[in-house]
Amino acid sequence: MDKHTEKSVHGGDVYRNQVELDFSVNINPFGMPDGVKKALGDAIFLCTQYPDEKVSKLSEAMAKKLDVPQECILFGNGASELFVAIIHARKPKTVLVLAPSFSGYEHSAACEDCQVCYYYLKKEDNFELTEHFVQELIRQIKAHEAPDLIFLANPNNPTGACISFDILSQIVFLCCEHRITLVIDECFIEFTKRQNESLIKTAIHSQYLIVVRAFTKIYGIPGVRLGYLATSEKNGGMFEKTAPRVECIALGTVCGRSGTTGR
Repeated sequence: MDKHTEKSVHGGDVYRNQVELDFSVNINPFGMPDGVKKALGDAIFLCTQYPDEKVSKLSEAMAKKLDVPQECILFGNGASELFVAIIHARKPKTVLVLAPSFSGYEHSAACEDCQVCYYYLKKEDNFELTEHFVQELIRQIKAHEAPDLIFLANPNNPTGACISFDILSQIVFLCCEHRITLVIDECFIEFTKRQNESLIKTAIHSQYLIVVRAFTKIYGIPGVRLGYLATSEKNGGMFEKTAPRVECIALGTVCGRSGTTGR
């Protein structure tokens, strides 16, 4: 694990470059669902109003869909801004990310000038997280070298590899036991057959586990910034103070009204 500096643009830069095939953005190949198209159309008249900053209707609908308390869900303008909100709230001195993985974690860490450390995935392991990561984390904990916060994507971006439930469970236990904030990025989990392994239900009972998702990928709407996190009610109140308000053409209000939280 060492320092690594490489600047990238979230979602690529298609506005200043001629791009025929964009491999930097992984969204639903079937495009935007009809229900979302309707919600966007219905949102036009709401552009004359300030949006509901509490996103009440959408929050209620998502709580019902996920079967979790409404107080444990917090919405933001995309997952990336929620990562920033988490960093601002926790103020970690050291942040651990995988390499390769989503560059947005590094950008988020930079907002509090955190030291970013890297755990390099190996080609011979098919870029999957193995038991070695668990053992390395245990070693760091014993040596008082453990990071304050860890970002993990499940499945990982850009490799697409899922973390085995056994390994992930060990990591969750270690982090909660030793007060290490663990942020699980589940933005791509709805593309897999492992949605039953989501940690949302676990996160709402933990002070140190946070699960982040976005509407971007599964609904094919990267231009509409809308994401959410699930965590304990205590954490939710803390992050709400640092999270940006959801203001994207009042989509949150319309989604809640039209029931577009489902496919």
